[in-house]
Amino acid sequence: MTGSFVINRILEILFFIIIFLVNLKMTLNISDFATANLSILIIGISFISLLFTKIDDNIYWIVLFFILSLFRVEASKMLFVSLLVSISRNIDKMAKYSFCLTVLFLIINYGLLILGVLHEEYSDFFYKSGGVVSDMGYGNPNLFSLYLFFLVIFLVVLKKEINTFLVAFIVFVIYESFYSRTVLFSGCILLVLSFVQKTNLKKCFFNKYILLSYPFVILFFFIVVLFNESEYSFIHEISSGRLRYSLLVFGELTPNNLLIGATNIDESIIIDVAYISLLLSSGIFSLAYLYNLYCKAVYKFDYNLILIPVMLQYLFLSLSESAIINTYLWGGLFFWIVMSGKYSCGKTN
Repeated sequence: MTGSFVINRILEILFFIIIFLVNLKMTLNISDFATANLSILIIGISFISLLFTKIDDNIYWIVLFFILSLFRVEASKMLFVSLLVSISRNIDKMAKYSFCLTVLFLIINYGLLILGVLHEEYSDFFYKSGGVVSDMGYGNPNLFSLYLFFLVIFLVVLKKEINTFLVAFIVFVIYESFYSRTVLFSGCILLVLSFVQKTNLKKCFFNKYILLSYPFVILFFFIVVLFNESEYSFIHEISSGRLRYSLLVFGELTPNNLLIGATNIDESIIIDVAYISLLLSSGIFSLAYLYNLYCKAVYKFDYNLILIPVMLQYLFLSLSESAIINTYLWGGLFFWIVMSGKYSCGKTN
């Protein structure tokens, strides 16, 4: 083994430890660990990583986000993502690590709940029948539901197939138990894309040029709905006002904010659209990096590859959940790893 390979593996393990600690912090509510202190750690690791990262176009993004993170703490998230993409050598292995660590985290979290370290709260906001639903100590039933759904995503990638009945059953159970419309929406999108992939429709909808246009379709949809609120009020209702809040944010952005991000946004405004959240954290560079990776993935992936529906459901889900691609959640970070394109042969039947 070469020295760079060993360092790469050490960095990979270190990154997973950081992710584990941050996810634990989110549950235990340890103040500021996931912001300033974590950012300093990531910036320090980046010095080491740059010495052993293969010189390709991704290193330029690492340097860019490194410079941004020196001035903006929030930009360290994208520095972390770009570093993780560079050191991740195998999507299958990362899916296995992610699955095992997520299960471990869920077990630890449940143990802390039983011991009384965490406290279970109930809310009637998330339940359709007027009853209540537990947050399982996560502070939000939707967050716990996402962890469960991420396990499904990891299994899909590892098994290299989407078992329609099993995925539908798990999504139904999660929805009925925690009323997570985010999981319901994502599960439906995944199953629809799986159906398309198993028919001749894939030659049309999964054509490389069509795939490259999807981000622009999402952008067009977002803009039309955003600026025609009265005509598409039902969409605002379905999304619980997520798009409406994003419109409020746009009203406060300056050209400088669009370039490097914003720090003066009203904290009372909840941002649940991941693309807006990325824009606020690192400016237009974060969205450019996202599309750059997406284009590379599209050119690498065959339309029979199971990663196509997985990647697309992430893109659509990001319209309603900022935690998907702009936090240190395992499932969210896995989206970026998927787009690294380092995957062993695995196609649908």
